Amino acid sequence: MDKVTVDGHEVYGNISVREFSGDLPEFLTICGHPDYAAEGTKMVSKFTIDSDWPVYLMIEVVDWLDATGDEDKPEWVVILSAVAPEAVSEENMKRAFDCCGFDLADLEEESEEDALYMTLEALHSYGIKAPIGEFWCNEPDPAVKVAMREAVAVRGLFGFFMDRQVNAIGNTGWHFLQGEIGF
Repeated sequence: MDKVTVDGHEVYGNISVREFSGDLPEFLTICGHPDYAAEGTKMVSKFTIDSDWPVYLMIEVVDWLDATGDEDKPEWVVILSAVAPEAVSEENMKRAFDCCGFDLADLEEESEEDALYMTLEALHSYGIKAPIGEFWCNEPDPAVKVAMREAVAVRGLFGFFMDRQVNAIGNTGWHFLQGEIGF
């Protein structure tokens, strides 16, 4: 596990970008609180990655101590993942919406932007996402900054990140994006 110091706080994780001097990419909070004070805050990139389908990067902020009571790890974990709604089969999309208590028909009543955010939230919550990195810290802000810095690397090297094996049976990020996980 790698370590960097951001704003005086140590952040741990698989970190590709050790130093960063540019502007951080913009992310929009789609649920939770923009100040990360609440469990389950999720943000989505304001940019898409051109791949076989449009891909959105998402950041989830989790108060690990509150969620698990585990005092052996830093209090906060920030998870960076990729979601590609157009890559998901209709069957998997329906499963994700059912799991979240949404109805696909509800999308027709929403604005295009709100429908996208509902779809991203459903897929992300259901687990149809490609994991990219976890960043641990005793404060959420520095870990969020590391996740945003990593987003810059992912944007430029997306295919390489997706080609990596994600689990022990050989599934890659491409499989996870489509919800086709397993044998």
